[in-house]
Amino acid sequence: TVQFADDGSVTFGDTIRRVAELSGIVATGTDGNDTLTVSTESATTVTVHVWFDGRGGSDTLIGPQRDAAWIVTGTATGLLKAGALEIAFAGVEHLVGAPETWDRFVLEGVGWVESVDGGGGGFDTLELAGGSFDEIAATVTGAQSGVIARDDLVTVYDGLEPVEFTAANCTVCVLNVSDSTASVSVRTVAGNTVVELTDANGAPSGETHT
Repeated sequence: TVQFADDGSVTFGDTIRRVAELSGIVATGTDGNDTLTVSTESATTVTVHVWFDGRGGSDTLIGPQRDAAWIVTGTATGLLKAGALEIAFAGVEHLVGAPETWDRFVLEGVGWVESVDGGGGGFDTLELAGGSFDEIAATVTGAQSGVIARDDLVTVYDGLEPVEFTAANCTVCVLNVSDSTASVSVRTVAGNTVVELTDANGAPSGETHT
């Protein structure tokens, strides 16, 4: 765990340092399953760089209690930005946002992780930004959960609201709905086709595909 405190200090393992004295923090995982949790008591105004290399196994990065952008640029590789805090990660298969925050997960091009989780509450989104695929299949498994398959790149998601195909191109785009309590509404907003899950009364049930 990396803990940023109100007094301007940061605790990493048994080490306590002043944030202003650091050029960065490097966390290296093992060949097993590793989890790095980043915790903040307050928003730091000093730019802090953290590098997390999960190495082998199935590794998880849990974000801070701040609104954050998670930009996935390669295979289990990317950058988490939360205010002045920046966390570059590699070899990390699972991304988890903190509860009651706004997390924006972006899969750029062929960027891939095994799963993303927005955490409870807040407003969390998944964007497919760029890339060209033969098929993009979105399978809805619950009000805020599902699976996105871009050809053979499969990402499971949970705790999300909208899923947006902002710049991803597909020859065939498929939406599978396995939640028997939901209906599908298709409408056009500002020139974009919006596919929305609705309940029996026609109200949005919590998930939108754009």
